[in-house]
Formats: sequence, C-alpha cells, structure tokens
Amino acid sequence: MVMVFIPPGEFLMGTPRGDPGWGNEETQHLVRITRPFYMGKYEVTEGEWRQVGAPGCGHLAANDRLPVSCVSWDACREFASRAGNGLRLPTEAEWEYACRAGAKGHYCFGDDEARLGDHAWFSKNSGRNRHEVGLKTPNAWGLHDMHGNVWEWCHDWSGFYAVSSQGPLVDPQGPGSGEARVIRGGGWNGGPLNCRSSRRDAALPTWAGGTYGFRVVLNLEEP
Repeated sequence: MVMVFIPPGEFLMGTPRGDPGWGNEETQHLVRITRPFYMGKYEVTEGEWRQVGAPGCGHLAANDRLPVSCVSWDACREFASRAGNGLRLPTEAEWEYACRAGAKGHYCFGDDEARLGDHAWFSKNSGRNRHEVGLKTPNAWGLHDMHGNVWEWCHDWSGFYAVSSQGPLVDPQGPGSGEARVIRGGGWNGGPLNCRSSRRDAALPTWAGGTYGFRVVLNLEEP
C-alpha cells in the first residue's frame, strides 16, 4: 500500500455561498490541520482487500487494481483493523484538505470543469463502471482518484459544520453521534457537481453501496 505524506496547514473547507452546487451543509469555514499524516495514494483496491481478508465484500473481481466497492463503513473499519499499523479512515476535514492539496475552487485543479476528465472517472467518461486506480492525473500532492471513481467513506458522522467566528476549527472530527457517516469525492456514475472537493454526502454505516469505497490514512509517529 503506497502512502503519501500530507503536511499540516490551514484551508477553507466548504463552498462559498452562491457557488454552483452550494448547500447550507457546505458552509465555508477555516480549518487547521495541526498534525502531518500519511494518506493512501490510491483508493483501497480489490487486491488489498483480498490480501487482508476483510469480510463484507462477496463479489470481488479478478482485477486486483480495481478500487474495492460495495463495502460498508463498518467493513472498511474492519479492514483497517485487520491491516494493522494504525491504519484508519480519514476525518472529513483531512479528506477535503488532502483532496484540495492547496488548491482553491471546485476541484484540485481549480474551477475549469473541462479538465475534470483528466483527473476523474465520472458520468461523462466512465462507461458506467469503476476503473483501475491511478490511471488519471493526480493532484498536487500525488493522490489519485480523489474526484470520482468511487465515493470514499470518512470517519465522521454526518451533520452541519460547527462553524466558529472565533478562528479556525482545529482538527475537527464531526458530530459526536449520528445516523449516517460521511462519504466524499463522488463516483463513476455522478456528474461534475458530485465530484467537487467540497461535495458532501452520507450513508448508513451498514450500507454497502455499489459505488462506495475508501482510502486509508496513517498518523505520523511523534519523534
């Protein structure tokens, strides 16, 4: 599993009011990520799932380079636990921070929707199916398929952002409880608005949606 170093920093999370696709669940606010971490360069693949032997995916394809899909949040957590080494799901803030990779706008490359096909498998180019990881152009930090291919589970419960007027939110982890868990990034069957860096959706943690996958992160050990 190839991991990419993600440095700490601040970024504007969410979408400016009035932008295409904006909703009040995407209220823009400043977030500070205080600790560096590693993130999977690719979405977790069928081959990695098979190697770990995690439960919950009964129809693995023969192609080990496809992103695993039809997996629930619960199953993804079990994968991380079995894989060991402290692997976990990213928080929603970590996910969007890593997706943007320092960029502003709708996507990791800005606002030019015409360029989305260079970076993502989505409704206009996917042929209504997922594709092998790593075939599209990565973002500035070297992460592939942050837009499209499969939706990616995050750690957080779904809920409105706890926006503060007193300064940035520091390492937010979402509500303390809820019914649904956050998914990010859009999938092969969604349009451009679903693939935006700030796009939020959610699903029950037991739901193994046909376009749901994930990637993992790893805390950087303190010296």
